[in-house]
Amino acid sequence: MQHARLSRPAALWLTCLLAALAWDASGLDLPVMRLIGDADGFPLRHHPWLSRWLHGGLRQAALALLAVLLLSTLWPGRRQPRRERWAVLLAALAAVCAVNLLKWHSLTSCPWELTAFGGDAHYVSHWRWGRADGGSGRCFPGGHAASAFAFIGLALPGLAGRQRRGWVWLGVVLFFGGVAGLTQTLRGAHYPSHTLWTLVVCLSAALPVWAVLTRRSPAQAQPQGQVNRHADHDGAEHAPLPEKPGRTGGSGEQAGVPPGVHQHPLRGHHLGHDHRRQGRDRRVLQATLGPVRQLPGPVREQEKRARDHGHHPESDNRQ
Repeated sequence: MQHARLSRPAALWLTCLLAALAWDASGLDLPVMRLIGDADGFPLRHHPWLSRWLHGGLRQAALALLAVLLLSTLWPGRRQPRRERWAVLLAALAAVCAVNLLKWHSLTSCPWELTAFGGDAHYVSHWRWGRADGGSGRCFPGGHAASAFAFIGLALPGLAGRQRRGWVWLGVVLFFGGVAGLTQTLRGAHYPSHTLWTLVVCLSAALPVWAVLTRRSPAQAQPQGQVNRHADHDGAEHAPLPEKPGRTGGSGEQAGVPPGVHQHPLRGHHLGHDHRRQGRDRRVLQATLGPVRQLPGPVREQEKRARDHGHHPESDNRQ
């Protein structure tokens, strides 16, 4: 079960890792940046739409979304399990912390600091840890792209559960992360590879947090499995048999008729015959009981003698 829950998120992480490695192997970072900037710098670096709206505005939106995510985690009565809500929130925080920790220790400078674009630094691959390039450093990975990619945890419940909402959240996160990364590339702040590696770092930080917080121990998983098996067994055992008109089951027995008794369907003329038969039997019974109601001869003679002598049997009962 745990393997099934992590198969798609793990496949997503592997796909992003291979894409980032392929881009690094192509060596296209500098050629792409030379298409955008020149010796005088990057013309779009201070463009209002890029610097104010897509840079500052997206960062503020990310902070607002993080606050909403915190409130939704603490809010009771949600259909999503509380453990999953905490896993999504902590996965986002872990991604942000991982990106900022790497940036703090990185010696890679931004492209706009290179001599090719009017700066003082020279190009050094971000894989050469510990080697300075002559600039201010702290430019790898991309912090702005992380403001969107950090919420990749929103897609993990749906991806792990093979639900459509997982793909929807994944598309939203990748779209805004791509917009943020492209904005910084056009401004000369990051190479294209920085955006790809930011996504890999966010996934690398979010997936372990999600796996640990949503993992069920064998002691918890076994009782739940037993409950499901018992429920299935009880449902099959007490399932009602299909009924047919005028019958109680598929065996053809009529309701209220003991097994083995010859059965016939009841019809209207049969009911009429039964009523006439009952009336005839009642008259025969009355005719049979009629003579019994007449007192025998010795008893009649005793009552006659009692009347002749003025004695009434009822007077003895009143005394």
